[in-house]
Amino acid sequence: KASKPAFGVWLTVPGPWIARTAALASPHLSWLAIDCEHGLTPLQPGAAETIAAVASLGSNAPSVLVRIPATGACADGSATWQIKYVLDAGARGAIVPMVGAN
Repeated sequence: KASKPAFGVWLTVPGPWIARTAALASPHLSWLAIDCEHGLTPLQPGAAETIAAVASLGSNAPSVLVRIPATGACADGSATWQIKYVLDAGARGAIVPMVGAN
């Protein structure tokens, strides 16, 4: 809501400890993105553990976003379960790759 840049951290290395350390690196961080597509953090259970670690920092913690992998679709061809999984785990948003307008 503020009219200023939002600074964040893009995590490609797994681990709740690394995520907490990154989140505490600066009081000016607005977001922290966990890359489960090209990063080393697995969607299950890695994303949920990392989200919980950052959330445990309290109300001043940066918002967590998760980039879901482009694979692992449901029988109907969607990645809906991945989006639901990260949102149910407490992420503030999902970054969805490979979206195209057809």
